[in-house]
Amino acid sequence: MIRRLLILLQMLPGLSLPLMAEEVQSLEAMQQAVQQFLQDETATSSGQVAVQVGRIDSRLRLAPCAELLDVYWPDGARQLGNVTVGVRCHGPSKWSLFVRARVEILEQILVTRRPLSRGAVLAVEDLDLNLQDITRLSADYFTDPQQLLGSVMTRAVRAGTVLTPSMVRAALAVRRGERVSILAVTGGLQVRMEGEALSDGAPGETIRVRNLSSRQEIEAQVIGPGQVQVRM
Repeated sequence: MIRRLLILLQMLPGLSLPLMAEEVQSLEAMQQAVQQFLQDETATSSGQVAVQVGRIDSRLRLAPCAELLDVYWPDGARQLGNVTVGVRCHGPSKWSLFVRARVEILEQILVTRRPLSRGAVLAVEDLDLNLQDITRLSADYFTDPQQLLGSVMTRAVRAGTVLTPSMVRAALAVRRGERVSILAVTGGLQVRMEGEALSDGAPGETIRVRNLSSRQEIEAQVIGPGQVQVRM
C-alpha cells in the first residue's frame, strides 16, 4: 500500500519526492550556520579555537527559511565554554530556536613540572608549558616563564598544577635589618643616602626604612635588590 502511494506521488505533475524533502529546513545547514557564527566570533582570539555544535533534534520539522537565517547571541548569553546560540528565520514562515554548543580556547599555559613546597623559588626546571582549555579555568594564569622565574611559592602544589597569581609572590629584594640605598627624588634632583630596612619587601612594595643620617623613619618603594625610592 505504501509503495503504491509513493508511485502515485511521483506521477503527479511537478511533484517529486526530493522536492517534498526540501520543504523541511535542513538541520545540517543550521548547524553549519552556528559553527560559522562561533568561529567568526572567536576569530581574534590569541589561542586555538575549538567549536563543537550540539545536535539538533532530528524530529524537528521547520519550514525552510527562504529569506534570512539569522544566528545571534541571546541577551546575557555566555560566549565561551558551554554556550547557547539563537537561530531564527525572518520569513516567509517565521520561527526561532536555541542551539547548544561548546567553545574552547586552547592556550599554552604554565604548570608545575614537579611537586613544589611553600617557599620554593621558581626556576626554569620547575615549569612546563601545557595546552589547556582556558574557558575551564577559574583564575588568571601565566604564559611566559619570565613572569615567574625567581618568584616564591606561597603554598605547596602538586606536579601539573596550573600556576595562578595567588600561588606566587615576587622574590624579596630587601630584608628587614639590612642596609639599603635610599634614592630621594624631587623634581629633576636625585639624592642617595644610606638607610636600614625595617621590614621585608619585594619590588614594587612600599616598606618602612630608617634614614641612618637623620634617624627618621620614612616610607619608600622597593625598586631593586637593596634599593628603595622615596619621592619628596
